[in-house]
Amino acid sequence: MFVDSVKIVARAGHGGNGCVALLREAFRPKGGPCGGDGGRGGDIVLEACHDINNLIAQYYSPRIVAKNGLPGQGKGKTGKSGPTVVVKVPCGTTIWRLVDPETARIQEAYQRGSDSGQEDLSESEASIEKTGATDGMIRHQGSERAVEIDLEHTQEEETDSEPRLQKELAADLVEDGQRFVLCRGGKGGLGNQHFANSKHQTPRFAQPGQPGDEGTFLLELRILAEIGLVGYPNAGKSTLLTAISKARPKIAPYPFTTLHPQIGVLEFSDYHRITVCDIPGLIDGAHQNVGLGHAFLRHIQRCRALVLLIDMAGTDARKPWDDFKQLRKELELYDPKMLEKPYVVAANKMDMEESQAHLRSFKRRLRGVKVIELAAAFDEGVSPLKDVMRAMAAQSPQEV
Repeated sequence: MFVDSVKIVARAGHGGNGCVALLREAFRPKGGPCGGDGGRGGDIVLEACHDINNLIAQYYSPRIVAKNGLPGQGKGKTGKSGPTVVVKVPCGTTIWRLVDPETARIQEAYQRGSDSGQEDLSESEASIEKTGATDGMIRHQGSERAVEIDLEHTQEEETDSEPRLQKELAADLVEDGQRFVLCRGGKGGLGNQHFANSKHQTPRFAQPGQPGDEGTFLLELRILAEIGLVGYPNAGKSTLLTAISKARPKIAPYPFTTLHPQIGVLEFSDYHRITVCDIPGLIDGAHQNVGLGHAFLRHIQRCRALVLLIDMAGTDARKPWDDFKQLRKELELYDPKMLEKPYVVAANKMDMEESQAHLRSFKRRLRGVKVIELAAAFDEGVSPLKDVMRAMAAQSPQEV
């Protein structure tokens, strides 16, 4: 099973509590405080690895929890820190932090109120009285601040719709060995030895450990390939990938044979290599996630160049020039930057009778478009296409 998008929940370890201890040794009747600090909570780190090609491990284990730090001990001993949890993901993984906008707004308001003190509280109460929304509101008086709760909302209204989470880009892992700290562990609390002074020589309190970071994240895999094969279903993309590389995708005479991206390595006689990505066929409305649209259009966003594979024989009762225009339109609607990539049109199935007439009409209607004739099933015209693909990959920078 190929998994290229998964939502995970991660929680770093909490810091250990500081220790409250007094030194007791022979000939030292008043040794003073000796409580050690708590250990730091374990971090959660994502590491890019080129030996992994999908996110199936995170699909079956979507919850990642690091261990907490141990509390401090007497005689100034610091507690053991929690081990770092390293999760390996494939190169090309994009990490999005999912944030509830309502929760973020409440936290921001609470933090702003805590910093400004009583003045913000008075302004908040004044705004409530101004709107007349005093009924059904819980408010604190004094210096304490509380979140205002509207009790008039029924339980049915709250459960009608799930909260819409906003995506915030956290990191993009594209190189092998690249690391990103997803959640950082909490700091350990200080022992009572740090709070001794001239007035309190034997403090009997210590600092608690801080909680670790936690959150919900979306991992999306965008395959790192230099050339992307784009076309309608049953246009011959898998057949072409088989002809130019040692990849063996499923080939059948019906649409949507390819259900997940396939990667092939194109090798040349001088040992130069380029990677080619074959995505499932696109249909009208793919930019709106029709068919297998959004699930695989993102895989060609990093490609340096594109090969638009056109069924020049029109075996599915479509005109080749209409296929070309619709493919370009779907790419533009999904991401306008797609049109900036260099591309070449591969006119496939030129071994059929109708192909020559359609090719002449195609060139007449779309002047200036570079077309390479081929019959991938019979390995005809593949060599010129390979040379063009190499040239485009060398001229264009890699998208990140």
